[in-house]
Amino acid sequence: MGKACLAELLEAVDRNPDPRRIQALKNAFLRIASQPGTEAEGIYQQQILHMIGSLSSGEIVLLATMYRVEGINQYSQSSKWLDDMARETGFLDEALVKLAETPLMEKHLILPRKYGDTGSIIWGQRNRLTGLGERVCTFMQSPNT
Repeated sequence: MGKACLAELLEAVDRNPDPRRIQALKNAFLRIASQPGTEAEGIYQQQILHMIGSLSSGEIVLLATMYRVEGINQYSQSSKWLDDMARETGFLDEALVKLAETPLMEKHLILPRKYGDTGSIIWGQRNRLTGLGERVCTFMQSPNT
């Protein structure tokens, strides 16, 4: 399974040599290489690596920020969440947060909003991250942390 993960890493880097993606993929690959497991775990790890490879730089920044900021039921309105995420990510504009938010919801890495584009949002254990979103963030972190 290690060869398959390496192939996935190299293919993702070739598709889009974005420095943030490369670092996230490198961290995930090192974490996988240091934790060999069963065949089923290898398939799971390969899927996580593939998912990380499909993320844009903005999506990686938003995910990492949500993982770092944490919080449960911290915001009663999505507008406050958007404002704080814009500031915390360094995007400075809520529209950039929305651009990263939509594909993350489609990939089931963050929980959707309750009432579409307005109103309140659904909370996970760590900000709006789903369980899969948390695991992806764990893999993207440096293996030394």
